[in-house]
Amino acid sequence: PDGFEMFTPLKVSDQDKLLLVDRGLVKKEEPHVLQGKQTIKGYIKLPEYQFILGNNILEPHKRPLVLQKMDLNDVSQVLHHAFYPYVLRLDSNLTITMPPSRHIMYALQWFSFALITMIGYVCFCRGRTHEK
Repeated sequence: PDGFEMFTPLKVSDQDKLLLVDRGLVKKEEPHVLQGKQTIKGYIKLPEYQFILGNNILEPHKRPLVLQKMDLNDVSQVLHHAFYPYVLRLDSNLTITMPPSRHIMYALQWFSFALITMIGYVCFCRGRTHEK
């Protein structure tokens, strides 16, 4: 992709915790920080399990902060601030996309089916050769 999924911490009036706002896919050349009071509209998105191989790629001293996967605990540790345990996804006609973790799980499911089929075929063929 030619961009990043942009998350921005939002200070909610009279609250100590920050709310992480998912601003959607932003082109590499376009990331800009919003300043001042903002009125936003969106829906709450609970964190989902995200499968990655190895540790989360994280450069805590680089800005903007770039992560391989969104982990609110990692963000909280790097920014030294408490966050709500959910993300507010901005309402851009409420388009909901399938997260990468679902693609990976779907692929693993079909590879498992293929492996089971291959093992079953080998067992079936071995059984037939022993009968003869």
